[in-house]
Amino acid sequence: MEVELRARIKNKEDIISRLTKLGAVRSGEKELTDYYFGDIGLYEKVGHSFWIRLRVEGDKVELAYKGSTSKDGIYEEYEQELQDLDIALAILTKMGLTNEITAKKKRISFKLDDISIEIDDFREWGIFIEAETISESDDKSKLYKLFEKLGISKEDVFEKGYITLMLEEKNSPFAKWIKN
Repeated sequence: MEVELRARIKNKEDIISRLTKLGAVRSGEKELTDYYFGDIGLYEKVGHSFWIRLRVEGDKVELAYKGSTSKDGIYEEYEQELQDLDIALAILTKMGLTNEITAKKKRISFKLDDISIEIDDFREWGIFIEAETISESDDKSKLYKLFEKLGISKEDVFEKGYITLMLEEKNSPFAKWIKN
């Protein structure tokens, strides 16, 4: 399972400096575009929410299923690389799925032990940090401790996914269905 926490940050450079002092290794910087597809009728049929995500990074296109586990910040996820974005978009649209959110971001990635850390700049929507670990346990204490070391107060940390926040902001009918 993916176990994740997030926070909106004001000073990206300060967070990067703190991560470096903790021994985090910067592993890259990239531009990403994510297309999120869903269908409320399918949520009703299967009894839980999920997203089908197409992620574009340069020439690389990846398809992912991100499913609810009914626990905020805990996801079931499967990923597969695809060959062609236009064909993938056409297939999902022809299946009746709705592209409810398209998010463009600049991402800086770090690794600290078994924690993956992403700083995501969504341009007009803000800058966020996400910490993730893969675990059989849903214990988030390690991630909370990392955020505390980075000077991020517990009140600023959230378990909801970015997409949930975007859906709530735009009053989307999908917002009431999405469980993180």
